[in-house]
Amino acid sequence: NVAAPTDELRGRAEGAHASQYEAIDLLLGLREPELGGRPDLLDAVGLNFYPDNQWYLEGSMIPLGHHHYRPLSRMLAEASQPYSKPIFLAETMSEGSARPAWLHYVCQEVREAMRQGVRIEGICLYPIAAYPGWDDYRLADVGLFSAAADNGERDVYRPLADELRRQQGLFDGA
Repeated sequence: NVAAPTDELRGRAEGAHASQYEAIDLLLGLREPELGGRPDLLDAVGLNFYPDNQWYLEGSMIPLGHHHYRPLSRMLAEASQPYSKPIFLAETMSEGSARPAWLHYVCQEVREAMRQGVRIEGICLYPIAAYPGWDDYRLADVGLFSAAADNGERDVYRPLADELRRQQGLFDGA
C-alpha cells in the first residue's frame, strides 16, 4: 500500500501502488500482450507482506493500526480480483518479539480474506531463520530459528512456534 500524504501526490501514489502488479500483468498478457504473456503461464500469484510494506509516497512507513493502514484481507481481495488465480503469501515475517503477534495478524487477515471468497493456498514464513542484515550485517532476529551457534545448531523461538501451532489448528478447523 502506497498512500498519498497530500492530495497533490495522490496520482503518483496510486501509480506506485499499481506498479507492484506490472510483472503479473505482463506474464498473463494483460499488459503488452505482444511480449507473449498468456494466462496459462501463471498458476498462482505469490505476494510478500511485511510490517513495513505500507508507506506514504516520499515519506514514512504507515504503522499497523493507523487510519491509512489497509488491512491485509482487503489487499488480498484486491490482488485476487483481476487474475482469477489462487494466491499464496510467499514471504511474511517480523523481527524480534513482534514475530508471534505478526503471524497472528497475518493469519487472522488471511482467514478473513478466505471468508470473503479469496482463494489462498498458503502462507510461507520467510525468512525462517535469523540472518545477518542485507546492508548492515546486523543480526536480523527473524523467523522460527535463531542464528546458528558455533556448532551449527539453532534454537527454536518458542513464542513463534507456539503461535504457529495455534494458527495451524485454526486453519485445520476452518
